[in-house]
Amino acid sequence: MANSSDSVTSDESFAPAIHTANEVAELLHLGQDFASYLEKQPYSEDDPIVVFDFLNLKEEQKLLIFNVLTSMRNIGGKMTVFATLVGTYGNVFKFATLDLYNLARRELLCNYSWLFFYPSDFNGPKTQFSAVPTVTSVVITFYSEKKFEVHDWQFFELA
Repeated sequence: MANSSDSVTSDESFAPAIHTANEVAELLHLGQDFASYLEKQPYSEDDPIVVFDFLNLKEEQKLLIFNVLTSMRNIGGKMTVFATLVGTYGNVFKFATLDLYNLARRELLCNYSWLFFYPSDFNGPKTQFSAVPTVTSVVITFYSEKKFEVHDWQFFELA
């Protein structure tokens, strides 16, 4: 599993902007193979691509996330996976739908709550959740057939 030296933590300067596949790949330091992958994807409003930065997780902890996201399971009477691994990066996953994205978050929260965090500016009651992220992420969605948005949606944030 890859651990990017270039963090994919939030940078709100690019959150609302519209990008080409090449710009997304450059912005996230994923290279031309990823840009080519994005360009070949059919337009869909409902299939987010998540890029994780595993920060200081051990290999077995990264593997746990990988296994939850990519293992077959019965969802609504149909055998499926939450997400598929994109390329050989080890930290990029494509979800078939936003519902599967949310179901994956719920399963990880129920079984591996230590992965989740509250934002540092959270003013609610303090709980067992840390304010320090173990994993950060950005989410890529389609804006149009050949344009994409990069969102600062933290998969493991509890806000």
